[in-house]
Amino acid sequence: MDSSKPKFAFVALIGSMMMLAALSTDMVLPAFPSIANRFGISISEVQLILIAFMFGHALPHLVIGSVADRFGRRPVLIGGLVIFGLGGAICLAAPNFSWVLIGRFVQGLGSATGPILARAILRDLFQGAKLGQYLSFSMVVFTVGPLLAPGIGTLLLTQVSWRAIFVLLALVAVALTLWVFYALPETLVKPNLRALDLRVTLQNGWRVLRNPQSSVMVLIISLFHGSLIAYLVSSPGIYMNYFEVNEVQFSLIFASIASLLLPGNIINALLLKKYSPVRILGYALALNFVVGVVMFLQTSFGWATVFTLTINLASFFFCFALVLTNATTLAIDPHKTRAGVASGLLGFVQMIGGTLLGSLVGKYVAIGPTPLGLGMVLIATTILIIFLISQRLAPSFCPTNTS
Repeated sequence: MDSSKPKFAFVALIGSMMMLAALSTDMVLPAFPSIANRFGISISEVQLILIAFMFGHALPHLVIGSVADRFGRRPVLIGGLVIFGLGGAICLAAPNFSWVLIGRFVQGLGSATGPILARAILRDLFQGAKLGQYLSFSMVVFTVGPLLAPGIGTLLLTQVSWRAIFVLLALVAVALTLWVFYALPETLVKPNLRALDLRVTLQNGWRVLRNPQSSVMVLIISLFHGSLIAYLVSSPGIYMNYFEVNEVQFSLIFASIASLLLPGNIINALLLKKYSPVRILGYALALNFVVGVVMFLQTSFGWATVFTLTINLASFFFCFALVLTNATTLAIDPHKTRAGVASGLLGFVQMIGGTLLGSLVGKYVAIGPTPLGLGMVLIATTILIIFLISQRLAPSFCPTNTS
């Protein structure tokens, strides 16, 4: 499959696998006020819907990679989609908010197989700049999720009820299961018969983490993900409570912010034809630092409006597209024979670290946009410092095919 032009159907399937978690989070965001009213909880408490999903999404990362390295990508992916559908059914029938959280946690468990195995499949087939290009093209498909999900969620919310959102998510799981079953061949050429041996698993995980290139990129992605989670848990409260926009307006704002993922991934794919992932990453982190400073200033001095905040957050998403693809490429590229473990470990650290960091910022959403601005500039500064130090200590970071 390593041809000069990406296969559209294959890229669409990989992007859809990556998109599942985004659909599950972004489609529910407009329903936060309705769910809070239904169960008599505050807007801060309803954030637990997202946090429960994220923790469920994070935990399987430690085992899915090893299981997929042993039994193959297809069966593990199909099993995860079935679990995801079960979580949706629990949310649909939930008699109280606690059961909604249980259902969301189960959904998170199932959704984890999508991005983990999407990255592992791509690493099975490609390496280096080609891996980065396929990641970028897959992320273009992924962008459809954040663009359409809030609008679809709002439509279901206004025309049916918030529970209809979980019906649709279950149907998406069924469609993806059939697509994988009939269209995705097994890409793991040689299963690792010892992949589930605890000692081997720990050894493989340690080999990933002790690789300087991988460990630095995992740290960068985790911190960057913290900014994303901070935005996701804070945005309904900031826009719908602080700025008093309605659900339809919020879905349009959310889609306009996420729309910058599309040009970001297209531009990144074009840049990778000429520049290395590490070079693109460096410029993207510098740009993200500038975006963070501007956002901090406008939120701290009361200059933030719906328009200026939206422009700033859209710029963050443009940077996110460049950072995520190139840092992921650099993190998993040295580990062809451990692609499942590397992808799973990357996702686990990213989700746990990012969710804890982002939820910490989101706790102060009642204050307005200032905590989000402060959190994002501190994270952007930390990431840039880490990257610059790593380049000074190991300036030759580049994708290489090691074992």
